[in-house]
Amino acid sequence: HDVVSFDLFETLVTRFASRPDDILELAALRTSGNSCSSDEMLAARKSAEFSCRNQFGAFKFGLEAVYQTIPDLSERITAALHQNELRVEQALSVPRQAVLHILRKCRASGKQVCIVTDTHLPRDTIEAIIHSCALGDVPALYMSCEQGLSKAHNGELFELVKQEYPGLKILHIGDNAESDERNARAQGLSSFRIPSPAE
Repeated sequence: HDVVSFDLFETLVTRFASRPDDILELAALRTSGNSCSSDEMLAARKSAEFSCRNQFGAFKFGLEAVYQTIPDLSERITAALHQNELRVEQALSVPRQAVLHILRKCRASGKQVCIVTDTHLPRDTIEAIIHSCALGDVPALYMSCEQGLSKAHNGELFELVKQEYPGLKILHIGDNAESDERNARAQGLSSFRIPSPAE
């Protein structure tokens, strides 16, 4: 292969959290002590994401859109919860050393490397996570929330990646059997699935 594409979360990077809601719960707890409880904040945050998902489609919107949609919270609490969610995401992110080793070998052998991720997080947060996890220079980065395309939705984000590397053989490595394996292959890429840390 000429190009090796990596999924980000649970592939190159994992988080010290058993489930995504743990991150939201920690962010809400960090924001508690205001006029509403952490449970109320968590419910409002999840409701806003559900509304955005119905409006735009899975992973096709950024976290900013979620917080602009959030109901029933004051502007001050919404802003604090938003910042705490970004901080918790960064604080809990750690590299998967075995996969990081593969990325470094790919670079050393002269292969082009990119990251293809379904995420709501903004680019500056993703880049900060990449730097903090010692992934080196930020590779070409294809993010669902920026493109309005996702791996989860028929692998359409992979179509964009193919356009960026015309005529080159691309291998995608990721943990999700649907979005990283089947959908990558449906778009004409090779794929290799590795188990997530939870598995």
